[in-house]
Amino acid sequence: MQAHELIQSGILELYCLGIASADERTLIEELKETHSEIQEEIASIEKALRIYAGSDIPKPSEHLHRKIFDTIAQQESDALHLPPILSAQSNREEWETYLANNNIKKPAGQNQLYLIELPSTQNLITYVVYAERGGNVEESHETELERLFMLKGTCTIEYNGMLRVYNEGDFIEIPPNSVHHAIATSDETMILIGQRLAA
Repeated sequence: MQAHELIQSGILELYCLGIASADERTLIEELKETHSEIQEEIASIEKALRIYAGSDIPKPSEHLHRKIFDTIAQQESDALHLPPILSAQSNREEWETYLANNNIKKPAGQNQLYLIELPSTQNLITYVVYAERGGNVEESHETELERLFMLKGTCTIEYNGMLRVYNEGDFIEIPPNSVHHAIATSDETMILIGQRLAA
């Protein structure tokens, strides 16, 4: 088979897709060593396949993106006996039970703001924050979505130019790269559950 016949045959496309037969692969390997037009055609086909593979791929909606990451996180959580995944459906009972069953509480004599990291994974970091009135923190997470659940007490959180008040049972979601400032406002110790998910 001549080089121009091979180029016209469609076998080079099969070769680039990895589905050419063993005989076809052997023939192409031999001919591409001595025929620059075959090398050029293979390079052209591979370039076209890369362009095709990356074109018209719809970006998943934010809702679907979150759902996929939540599913992955839940599977990791179930496999490693991690804390529950925070969502808008989270409730106080599940978290009070989790903290009690794992004997997690603020140590006596600790200062205004105290954080305990709970069992986590590389893609899902979970923690509980205990804060006395006035305890505050300002932070931003470049590549992580942060979810917060007010287990007890109240706080204010300022982000995206707005100050919001949160009470027991409220769920908060802070997008990546959002500077946010939180202040505990209740007379009782505020308890907040937080999770940072790789976005």
